[in-house]
Amino acid sequence: MNCKRYALECKRGCTDKCACENSYCPSNGSEGMCFTSNYCDNCLHQNPDPDKRPQCETLMLTMCYYPTDPEYPREWIYDSLGHPTCTKFINWNWNTDGDPNDPDNPKKLPDPPDPRQLNLFPLYHPELQPEQLKLFV
Repeated sequence: MNCKRYALECKRGCTDKCACENSYCPSNGSEGMCFTSNYCDNCLHQNPDPDKRPQCETLMLTMCYYPTDPEYPREWIYDSLGHPTCTKFINWNWNTDGDPNDPDNPKKLPDPPDPRQLNLFPLYHPELQPEQLKLFV
């Protein structure tokens, strides 16, 4: 099946509607730099210093694969308004918020509960998105 958006053969094994039609892939380097400066450079998952962790796997995979490849990350998509977005994005100012991995950092997000642990009083509401969790810290 050919993807209508990217005019390439879809390798994701789609049957009806091609899943990569909602995938976002910058059309050129300038568009990619604009997207990464808005999202990746301000994200908890991507340290601006390339020698330090964390480094975002989603960003790396978008550089390695086409949107029609099964390995292309599903986090870069078009939202309901048709704007590109990253569903993994959690706003983090690396200059003022400090190191998110520092246990003494007061702005550090709470650790998610162990999935094997039964939670009588869940720390996170299951319907909240990651960017909404920042409001409670």
